[in-house]
Amino acid sequence: IHTYIKTAIQNFLNERGLTLTTKITTLKQEKLKFLGYEFVYKIFWGGEDKNIFQINTNNNIILMIPQKEKLKEITKILKTIFHKNTHLSAAEIILKVNPIIQKWSAYFSLGQSYNCRQHLKRYLYLLSWNWARKKHQRWGKRKIAHYYFLKNNSKIKNRKWTFRGFFNYKSRDVHKSQKVLYLIVPTNIRQTYNPNWIKIPKN
Repeated sequence: IHTYIKTAIQNFLNERGLTLTTKITTLKQEKLKFLGYEFVYKIFWGGEDKNIFQINTNNNIILMIPQKEKLKEITKILKTIFHKNTHLSAAEIILKVNPIIQKWSAYFSLGQSYNCRQHLKRYLYLLSWNWARKKHQRWGKRKIAHYYFLKNNSKIKNRKWTFRGFFNYKSRDVHKSQKVLYLIVPTNIRQTYNPNWIKIPKN
């Protein structure tokens, strides 16, 4: 059947001046990398993994995971921004990186991407903490933690240990006011792919 399908596709493309440059295989034989994701066939046995994928079944599954290369790419970009901009304020740094985090996390919100976004979340914490230590070399850890991460009354999830910056401005009505800007939390991006969809029916 694979040969028939491949021939049909080749004939369809040949009529349009195109050629087929791919091959037909199965996920049992090798992983598939496509549009930044990696598709992996797995014999699912339950156990601890079922807490990760939230599936209470012994069916075989196909995992959809962000490629490691894509995670390395964004961490390298974010690292460069934090390391080269200690002269900026925290709010200015956040303005630079939030659109990048938002775009990346939204795209990689499919499949089993939570662990990957969790890794990015931890990496962002280290970047922001090291940025603050480098910027305020005379500050102690406690002062940095309270100024940039703690003392927060926000009811928004995961805000207490989230990097933040302040915009200070003056006006006729208010002598001094502050506007708080938070770093986006990658794991707070809503996952748009139901894990139950990856189950392969036994029949």
